[in-house]
Amino acid sequence: MNQQRPNPPFCDSQERASRRWPTHAERIGIGLAVMLGLSCSTPQRQPETLSRTTSNIPEETIGRQFGSWSISTPAQDPAYGYSEKSPVLVGGGFGDGGRNTYRFLNDGGRNTYRFLNALLGPSGQEIHYTRIGTCCSFKTPNSAFEGEGVLEVYQIAYDGGKPARLYFNWYESGTLYIPQGLTAGKR
Repeated sequence: MNQQRPNPPFCDSQERASRRWPTHAERIGIGLAVMLGLSCSTPQRQPETLSRTTSNIPEETIGRQFGSWSISTPAQDPAYGYSEKSPVLVGGGFGDGGRNTYRFLNDGGRNTYRFLNALLGPSGQEIHYTRIGTCCSFKTPNSAFEGEGVLEVYQIAYDGGKPARLYFNWYESGTLYIPQGLTAGKR
């Protein structure tokens, strides 16, 4: 018993006859368009953000009140500050801020602002910054949170430059350097 399947109600024989497969050149064009679209829209891989900040108060308004550190040594490591594997070690932890809702009241937050406030663009441009959130949990004996720490992530920008992310470790202190491509000084 060889039965033909009935045509679906939305497709008549004339419609089927008018359909055609794309030519070889059309398939290549479609493939190139898809590849180009993917390569242009694929973002640079960033670590997963564990928390995000939303506030009506600009981060710089909060941070500028804490002054700046004096930093004069350029980083030799091109990843310093720009990678979660080589964060800026500002230390300070949570101090009294661990009991407060506002992150800027803790020592690690103040230290982060002091570092950011010291940075300038390559030609002395003012740096603008925004807190992105936290990422990249890690083990540390300096954390009050069962030995777990996270990195703070800020996006920086200056006139004529591309935005970049800087990573900060509040749990360990270390020598502070100027990330490559930036300068530092008093505002």
